[in-house]
Amino acid sequence: MISFTVFALAMVGCAKKPSDILGKIQKAANSENPDDMKKYYTKQTILALEEFKKMLPDNKLKPDNRFAEGASWSVVTEKIYTDTASVTITYNNHPDSKMKKTEVFFKMKKEGEDWKLDLEHEINFGIFLLKGKGNRLLDDSNN
Repeated sequence: MISFTVFALAMVGCAKKPSDILGKIQKAANSENPDDMKKYYTKQTILALEEFKKMLPDNKLKPDNRFAEGASWSVVTEKIYTDTASVTITYNNHPDSKMKKTEVFFKMKKEGEDWKLDLEHEINFGIFLLKGKGNRLLDDSNN
């Protein structure tokens, strides 16, 4: 009985909540090497980001405003469904004053033992919209 209790406590101690990843993404986004963020995204999200990046005129992504330096948030809900999760936060503080008190929803997915941010569908929808418009959104000559 004692060994089971010790094992159970050890497993709980190692467990990470999906919402814990958001703070790690914020630190990576504001570090010297923003590519460090990739380790907190699902593999499919990274592939979708690379495809999306190719469609941009300068092949560069803008920083993700949701993880701006100085932003702080509270977790409103966190629901875990085996290997996926949903996390909703509310910003307590944000450099962009319009973001304060805004609720933001994140989808998370477990890869191995780690929770990762899953933006695959959102990014692929953006790619679909850009392709569906014949890339007119990227072509300044149509303005």
